Amino acid sequence: MGAVQVRIVGNSSASVVEVIVDTGFSAFLALPLDAIKRLGLQSQGVLQVILADGSNVDGSNVEADTFSAQVEFDGKLRDVYVVHTETKPLLGMSFLEGCQLQIEVRDGGNVRVDML
Repeated sequence: MGAVQVRIVGNSSASVVEVIVDTGFSAFLALPLDAIKRLGLQSQGVLQVILADGSNVDGSNVEADTFSAQVEFDGKLRDVYVVHTETKPLLGMSFLEGCQLQIEVRDGGNVRVDML
């Protein structure tokens, strides 16, 4: 996994955040609670999720709080939903739809995301 910087715009502030590109994460963006609060993101309810470790594939429910935000990308603001996570900030595949992802697969390798 590699990292890129994105500018996230919330209701009360905006911030440039380093996010890890996670090709196993199907949503748009995941942020820890302190970032969600700092940006003043508005709650959108809860989402049923399947965890990456497969621990709830048996049908047990895991819910994640979701929030709305905008991300500045390629000179434009995009509406996204944010999933609350206790991990580092993640950028998922829904955000990358319509993009080209280039990754140098080595420790500290470069990551580049471009619109198609």
